[in-house]
Amino acid sequence: MTDDRELSRRLTTLVREIPGVVEIYSTVPLIASAVQGVVSLFTDREEALVGIGHDGALTTVSIHIALQEDRPGPETLRAVTTAIREHLSELGLEASIELKVVRFADKHGTSTAPESPTAGSDGPLAEVG
Repeated sequence: MTDDRELSRRLTTLVREIPGVVEIYSTVPLIASAVQGVVSLFTDREEALVGIGHDGALTTVSIHIALQEDRPGPETLRAVTTAIREHLSELGLEASIELKVVRFADKHGTSTAPESPTAGSDGPLAEVG
């Protein structure tokens, strides 16, 4: 049996290889994530981004990802959950998956959300009156 941190690293690597997944984000709060990032620098170990929990016989996997906008989202999500379930099944574990899409991006990881309409302006978008 593998420990949770190692399982998280394996799942992170597995999901990063799925076409349509641009990035994986940490599921832990920002402060804890920053501490883990610093520790990983000094230990030369990859940060564990995928959350792992246990509830009885179920292994809960929490993952936050960015999807490539020009690929079908449902297809990518299905590929992610299938890969996670198959990997856990190979380890004799039953999966419960909590998947959150944090953002959409182009294939290089650049966010494609339009800039705020008021960004860089000195006033309202339109004056009425």
